[in-house]
Amino acid sequence: MKNTVLLINAPQGANYWDNRDEPGLGIPIGLLSIASNLKANGFKPVIVDGMLDRDYMKRIEKELENQELLWIGLSSMTSGLGAAKNVSTLARAKRPDLFIVWGGFHSTLFPESVVSSSLADAAVFGDGEVPAVEISRRLAAGRMDFDGVGQVAYKGKDGNVVPCCRDPKGKNIMGNILEQDMDEIWNGEKFRSFRSQLLRDKESLEICGLCSGFGVSRIL
Repeated sequence: MKNTVLLINAPQGANYWDNRDEPGLGIPIGLLSIASNLKANGFKPVIVDGMLDRDYMKRIEKELENQELLWIGLSSMTSGLGAAKNVSTLARAKRPDLFIVWGGFHSTLFPESVVSSSLADAAVFGDGEVPAVEISRRLAAGRMDFDGVGQVAYKGKDGNVVPCCRDPKGKNIMGNILEQDMDEIWNGEKFRSFRSQLLRDKESLEICGLCSGFGVSRIL
């Protein structure tokens, strides 16, 4: 069974190493934490840090030869989008069969933009320790859907966009990513109306009653 997960920390910019003799200070604490949780759950994480390894692209290319790879996790800040896109482009060319997940600051702030791109299959927003394990389990089982997995935005087979993972049956379809771009969907009448109702009368939204955060705003 495939059980290896390649975790990549993209450098802050495609030209990060051009005028640099030594790597910047710091270690990828987030990816180390995710890797630890993956290992504890029976998966084999491999980390490539583009902030510490000048030859990170060569290392990634080598790791892509591993036929036991289950999926790729790519962490990036918005300032590192150029490097992240280069990594995803390489992965798509070398291993079009692999599932690519983006995480980190950029995906947390702009998950809809990440998912609408052809360079990512899913986006994790917020902490990635729990989502990484759930993604691994589902992919290992041959599943390509992540209904009910919190903090994961992904492309469904039909392309329908729903506002939350608590809506796996698509009762609240906001648009279709295969037919529209994300800006059109987000600013469309259905999504604007949904957001307005969420702010005005959340109790009337069925899927919000399934959320662990339901009612928190009233308590606070």
